[in-house]
Amino acid sequence: MKDTYKSNINLRFVIAFINEAKPLIKFYRLKLILNQEHPYEIYSNQKDNNWLIISGIGNINTASATSYLYAESSKDRKNVWINIGIAGHNNLPIGSIYNIKKISRANNEKNAFYTNSIINEIMETYEILNVDNPEKTFSEKNKIYEMEAFGFIKIVEKFCDRELICVMKVISDHGEQQINDI
Repeated sequence: MKDTYKSNINLRFVIAFINEAKPLIKFYRLKLILNQEHPYEIYSNQKDNNWLIISGIGNINTASATSYLYAESSKDRKNVWINIGIAGHNNLPIGSIYNIKKISRANNEKNAFYTNSIINEIMETYEILNVDNPEKTFSEKNKIYEMEAFGFIKIVEKFCDRELICVMKVISDHGEQQINDI
């Protein structure tokens, strides 16, 4: 049953760091596509229905990597596009994961994007405040801070139905503790 589930859905993962991607690479049996022309590390499974790209940190890198993965992988409006990564919050538990419903920029909170993800019933939802530099104070108590989701969603919603866009963030740090401290 588990392998059937893995092969019946077309997934496109956009992830900033290789360490964040390793569990997905292993679970979906993704292999690095070796091609010197690729500006990014791209992984795919044998059936070419699941793909993953390592974008690097920040909105510009993520937007560029998302566009690149779209160009390189098979185009289907039914592909599920997923951005998973680490984030910070004032006091949410380290290691907890959240489904993101609203993404806004710290320098202009009126400039926002919304998801209508297929995973709404699976995990708790939250909002993101997208920043350009790592955050240390987390002054907005009701927002998760991160640096890639705005660049991801701004691009991906141009070629994907909103219901198939997922943004998930794992809390890695807050004012008093970081994931490395655990």
